[in-house]
Amino acid sequence: MTASVPLRGFPDGRRGGPVRSLYSTSMESQTAQSGGPRGTVRRRLGFPAVVLVALMIGTCSSPPGLLVQIRELGALKVATRNSPTAYFEGAAGPDGPEYELAVGFARALGVRLELRVLPSGTAALEDVLSNRSHIAAAGIVANEPRRATGLFGPVYRRISQHVIGHVRGPLPAGPAELAGRRIAVIRGSTHAASLARLAATVPGLQWTELDNVDQLDLLARVAGGAIDLTIADSSEFALGRYFHPELRPAFTLLESEEIAWALGPRSHELLAFVQRYFDGLAGDGRLASILARHDRTMARVDRIDAAAFVEDVRRTLPAYRPWFEEAAAETG
Repeated sequence: MTASVPLRGFPDGRRGGPVRSLYSTSMESQTAQSGGPRGTVRRRLGFPAVVLVALMIGTCSSPPGLLVQIRELGALKVATRNSPTAYFEGAAGPDGPEYELAVGFARALGVRLELRVLPSGTAALEDVLSNRSHIAAAGIVANEPRRATGLFGPVYRRISQHVIGHVRGPLPAGPAELAGRRIAVIRGSTHAASLARLAATVPGLQWTELDNVDQLDLLARVAGGAIDLTIADSSEFALGRYFHPELRPAFTLLESEEIAWALGPRSHELLAFVQRYFDGLAGDGRLASILARHDRTMARVDRIDAAAFVEDVRRTLPAYRPWFEEAAAETG
């Protein structure tokens, strides 16, 4: 490419005469006309000007692509959430369907995996859009509004949204009966968006959007009577019902939502690799095997195990909560 470089002007032969600026858009010599008796003066670009041009050309070069940055860093940063449907610490170490898929993709790129564990899928998506992570692998719903802000990989699962309440009820039979109920959902979630759409046709519909909570937290609040209803994805409630057998789905709010990995809006090069990775997994049956294996793991959870897990969390978490909060504040 070429660059415009201002060079020092020459006097026209008269004392105090005008000074003209010479501009070059190439590395060739330029001619300046002087009104003085010396006539035409030819000057070639000197060494300092050549260096300046080279520096300007260098600053116009494009930054390295995302794949190059990932390989130079030696790590793939993936935002996820702590859930058996995404990532969790199992008896043998890190586990979960999203974790297993992310490990395989990092291995395919030849780099290590760095996880950022966040409270919700919404938080994981925001982590990618703010360039703190390369990919969000957290059961992200790839709906139309979200596709307008970022890129998404292949759809590898479909889920539904259910309105969840306590058996002591009464459970709402449909959207019209949501008015007057205490409803809470995760802030900025697809569940909040569903309620916003309903509000146009359901007078009196109100709800609360909460930060720093996950789906299991909200199910626990319904079970404890702090709220009347929440909205849960079918995959999350499949697990949550073991923790809280007194909860029931009242009705289906939205069906067949698409689940996919989320990437930043300029991550087209990385997206192509994600596409090929999932195509390979789907083509040889590994994707179906991974998802089925983790579904069977959740199905083996019984109520005694769930109750023990909840009790362990209630007994152990308070002692460590300040450390978690301090770490979250430091890492953003």
